Order: sequence, then structure tokens, then C-alpha cells
Amino acid sequence: PAGSAAASFNPDDIQGDGSTFQVPRDEVPASPPDVQRVIEELKLAPQVTDGKMSGVAVGRLRAKDVLSRIGLRTADIIKGVDNEEFDSPEDLEYFFERLAQGGDMAVLIERRGRLQKLKINIK
Repeated sequence: PAGSAAASFNPDDIQGDGSTFQVPRDEVPASPPDVQRVIEELKLAPQVTDGKMSGVAVGRLRAKDVLSRIGLRTADIIKGVDNEEFDSPEDLEYFFERLAQGGDMAVLIERRGRLQKLKINIK
């Protein structure tokens, strides 16, 4: 991730409900084949605005999917992770690498036109 989400988004526009989603690390896809399978199964697709990637749309989720367990919903747009805004297709790989690292993280999403920050703990 090249840019800072703070530079592109007004922090006053970002909502969070204060809850933290917890997921065991062994449920997070870590190997490239597992990550690719998740991307295909969940129909994750880059969103492009003005010729530049602006996020990743979540195509479909089931309750058991790891992305659902970290608080994402179908039709959410993942905008960034840990205050770094997505701006290239490689950022989706970074997102999964960051999940596999574990620990505390924050995911910036757009849900129904509103920016939200999801707090996540992978342990």
C-alpha cells in the first residue's frame, strides 16, 4: 500500500462500533493456493475509480467464511488495512498476508456508501 488512508479519507467520516472481531490464526488462509481459492470462491474483485484501484468488492460471503468472521459482509468494499489505502491489485495479497501475520489490525471498508473501520484480532 502506497498511500495513507488518512490522506484520502476524512477521519470524521469513518465509523466504528467499538467491537473487535476475533478469529483463530489457523482459520486464516496463509498459502498462496489457499488465498487464491478464497479470492475465487468469494468473488473478490478490484474496484476501479478514475482509472485507479480504489478497493476490493466482496462478492458473496457465507457465515463460515473467514472474511465474514472478521466482520465483512457481501457487497462491502475493502478500502484498506492498518491505515494504508488500497491502490493496486497487489494490495489484496497484502491484505491476506496481514491477516496471516495475526495480531491486532484494522480494516477500512465502505458499506452502503459509508466508511467504517473494523477492528480485528487474529490469535
